[in-house]
Amino acid sequence: MGPRVARNLENNDSAALSRLYGRASRWSLVLTALPLVWIVCFSEEFLGLFGQGYVGGAQVVALMTVGVLVDAGAGPAATFINYSDKNPLVLWALLAQLCVNLVLNLLLIPTLGADGAAIAWSASLVLFNALSLWQVHHFLRIRAVDKLTLRVWALTGLAFVAATTLPNLHDLARASLATGIILLCLTSRSMWGELMSAKRVLRRSSSP
Repeated sequence: MGPRVARNLENNDSAALSRLYGRASRWSLVLTALPLVWIVCFSEEFLGLFGQGYVGGAQVVALMTVGVLVDAGAGPAATFINYSDKNPLVLWALLAQLCVNLVLNLLLIPTLGADGAAIAWSASLVLFNALSLWQVHHFLRIRAVDKLTLRVWALTGLAFVAATTLPNLHDLARASLATGIILLCLTSRSMWGELMSAKRVLRRSSSP
């Protein structure tokens, strides 16, 4: 993706950059969310692989999931900025993330412990991505969010609500329901077309 970003930035092709950005952010979120719902629904089982002392960290996993999803759904903003002449902006966003993380850790860990650290980490990651999205929109004139991206965000958010707030369902049922909701993203003609296009590219690259 890097060479295409650099080429489009050099040509000042905002439309092509917007299409590339939207495609990258949508698939980043879908491909991250699919395994993540299973980790959230079976967090105690996954953590138990490292020892019974880790099983109590299921709530921490759920809290950190928020940051991971936002980071995936926000797309490769920092990558786009790094390929432009505005790359110092990434440093300022990282510094803001670091400061917020440190302050929230100092405020939350004494009362909430590991949950507080997870909240601080996710909140700082949300801030970094919010700043990065604003930067690509304001400085690079990239339309980072379109209707299809909003649809993917909404379905993924609904999937994780189902995965975390339906205690009466068995873990397997919640994970399967959440997976089905995420896969609804592929019912969009545009998403399906992108998938088929990627498949053709992989097929050509693997052929002798």
